[in-house]
Amino acid sequence: MRANPGEFLRTHPEFRFDLEEHLLATKFIGYLNQNISQSQQFLYRPRETNIIKDQIVKNLQGSISRSIPAYSSYSLDRFEDIPLISRRDIRANPESFINHKLTTTQLRRAGTAGTSGPPIDVFYALDFWFAFQLLSLRKVRTRLEISTASEHSVFSLAIADSLGGIRNMVMMDPTNQIGLMILVVVNERDPKSFERLFSLINEVKPSIIWSKPPIFEEITEFGSFRRKSIEYSPDFVVSTGSLLDVDLRKKTEDFFNSKVIDAYGLTEFGLIASECSKQDGLHLNEDWTVVEILDEEGRPVEDDKIGEIVISNLRNEAMPLIRYRSGDLASLSSTLCTCGHPGIRLTNLSGRKISCFRLESGKLVSPAHLGDEMYRLFPLSEFQITQVSLNEFEVLVEPAAKSESDKLITEIQRYLQNSLDRWHVSKHTHPVKVSVRKTSFRYLSKFERYRTLI
Repeated sequence: MRANPGEFLRTHPEFRFDLEEHLLATKFIGYLNQNISQSQQFLYRPRETNIIKDQIVKNLQGSISRSIPAYSSYSLDRFEDIPLISRRDIRANPESFINHKLTTTQLRRAGTAGTSGPPIDVFYALDFWFAFQLLSLRKVRTRLEISTASEHSVFSLAIADSLGGIRNMVMMDPTNQIGLMILVVVNERDPKSFERLFSLINEVKPSIIWSKPPIFEEITEFGSFRRKSIEYSPDFVVSTGSLLDVDLRKKTEDFFNSKVIDAYGLTEFGLIASECSKQDGLHLNEDWTVVEILDEEGRPVEDDKIGEIVISNLRNEAMPLIRYRSGDLASLSSTLCTCGHPGIRLTNLSGRKISCFRLESGKLVSPAHLGDEMYRLFPLSEFQITQVSLNEFEVLVEPAAKSESDKLITEIQRYLQNSLDRWHVSKHTHPVKVSVRKTSFRYLSKFERYRTLI
């Protein structure tokens, strides 16, 4: 499928196409084709975990220890003896996890969402970056055994919120095997952005629509409230980024008249697992990835027992993370899936559920909007926002060292009060109440930055 973004850009000038980045991606066509070919092979012949573990140990004894300072002191013979690491370790000394042999032109960077702790910057080697950006949805589609030789001129339409200055983008597959990939930004404060989204979906008819649960919640709510609908049904819808509960899955499937596929991934690793057509757990993307389920003491748990997801992957040469604690909980199942594909599945996945705050006025507020601004405006080590009732919020903050904590508390309270009041404009509702106090977080259990008790 040859898809040229020129015609799309002529009719949609608000979108941006990065020609320089596309030309750079064409230099990795061989790698991209090999990567997608291997993912197809692994559907039927998954790579053995012990082989990957042995390769990780071998690399730790050689190239990785010489190029990644954090691993320079490792001298281990068994994978299970490698110390666990977490986001805390990266926050404490981020430079030690970056390959110092790569130049800035050989790197790309993205920040984590910060749903379970302060955001961190993740660095990618170019080959891994382009595979992450261009192949993730193709691998989900392969798992569903839907041909990638689609007639759609638009392969995928991703929906993002307006955090971090993200802009409308269009990307072209450098291998010319699929249609265009479009990124659309919506603003929850601007109903017209949702109207434009609905119109664009009906116009371009993408094969796949994908986003995260809080945005699907906003979309279905907007469609219901405004009596707006999508006249076109994609082949399937992908939800990733946080937990998708049963009710929201049903609402999203009804709204798009398409099956919703759950996918699990991290900014640090890209796609890790996704559902098959039977939707009985998420099949691991076993492409040089090791997924362990460990208890609180760091010991392996039995199949079907819940523990913390710990991930290792050497694919990203710029920032290979080994035995990395995700903070998410799940179990592993090695029983054969009814889809017939061998390999291990993630089951009982729990962790990063992010629900929108619903105010007494009926408006939905994305917690991520509040959180992104909190870190940008205030010197904080950590915070937690809890919605106690429709119009009451309790906020815990841990100020960074040497901050003027009393003044800071007042400023945070004023910021949150003003922000929530803008969503809560109504003559028939009670005022929003926000209380803020200091604390020290200890992370003794799974941390939830955004909570709702209603």
